[in-house]
Amino acid sequence: MRDAHVTMLGLIAGQGRLPFMVADGARAAGVRVVCAALAKQADPALARHVDQFYWVPLARPGRWISKLRRHGVTDTIMVGRVAKQKIYTPWRILQYLPDWRAFRIWYGRLRGKNKTNDNFLCALADELATGGIILEDSVQYCKEHLAREGVMTRCQPSRQVLEDIEFGWEIVKRMGDLDIGQAIAVKEREVIAVEAIEAFIEETAGADKNRTWPFPFDPTVSLESNRLRAAFRIANHKIAAAIADSHDLRGMATTASAVLLGPHGASVAHVGDSRVYVLRDGHLEQITNDHSWVEEQVRAGTLSPTAARQHPWRNVVTRALSGGEDPEVDLTEVSPSQGERYLLCSDGLFTVVPDSRIAQLLGQADVSLDAICRGLVQAANEAGGPDNITTLILQIDAS
Repeated sequence: MRDAHVTMLGLIAGQGRLPFMVADGARAAGVRVVCAALAKQADPALARHVDQFYWVPLARPGRWISKLRRHGVTDTIMVGRVAKQKIYTPWRILQYLPDWRAFRIWYGRLRGKNKTNDNFLCALADELATGGIILEDSVQYCKEHLAREGVMTRCQPSRQVLEDIEFGWEIVKRMGDLDIGQAIAVKEREVIAVEAIEAFIEETAGADKNRTWPFPFDPTVSLESNRLRAAFRIANHKIAAAIADSHDLRGMATTASAVLLGPHGASVAHVGDSRVYVLRDGHLEQITNDHSWVEEQVRAGTLSPTAARQHPWRNVVTRALSGGEDPEVDLTEVSPSQGERYLLCSDGLFTVVPDSRIAQLLGQADVSLDAICRGLVQAANEAGGPDNITTLILQIDAS
């Protein structure tokens, strides 16, 4: 930031949690925050985390400028995702009614250029600067949320995994240059899937039941459940295509768990031995059932939970995304309530950390979700950390 004594910060906010992290970090540093929230993109709950909050149209940057400058704002951070399918609708001009600044960006500053994210953001920054709004480093108020460099778990990556990381890193950087994605899965120097589930969910946002084609719509479950089931099966097809291109990948599989919020509830989809929990009124409840040999024996009453944790077949899964026939996806529909926390995690956590300890850590008040995730990983490491550990927490701020 150019001025080390800034007392007022502008925030142009899109989707996701990052705008919350920036707002909370800035206010903790004694900086007042004026937010221009992109309509139909930003979370309305963000209004409680800033000093001034305005809804602004997506395609009218002139309105962003006027709202921020009204409070004397110059230094501004722009964070949060904007769904591209919202921008490239055939009726976008009529739908968004862009102002003259938007036209100047699109048909002036970007004339003759590829409309990639990098080019677009540079053109937008130049346009905002003409109105007195200067975009600053987006992470300066939330650096504590950034991942540390290096291995964060006790389980060290094998030589093969390190080679896959090196191979995948070059691809990811190139993907960033080309604006064709942000994440990949790599195994033995082969790309297995590229954002398959996330991409389908984004593409079907706001769509009707016909958008789950080529998979039939099941009227007995919600639209969200149908979308998740279709997304899992599409990911399975992508794995099948990768296996077809490289016979060395035969036998490869992955587990998957997801939570999708809708207007009237949420859907939990699950295949494999990762888990989804909910912490409700201090009680930890496991929503999903493990698709593993030992858990099937526990449910049948032939193994105790304690014995299952130590059994040599504890890592044998009975259902996964493996490129074979369309997987049977477990679907559970829930009605989230304010204050609940949902935990998605791999078996590297729950096989070594008891539910009572998970509930204790997950229920901490006045602790950031990021810190809770790190605490769960630390607890698994302290218990031996024999496997990779993944944790993700969803908190319901409003019902």
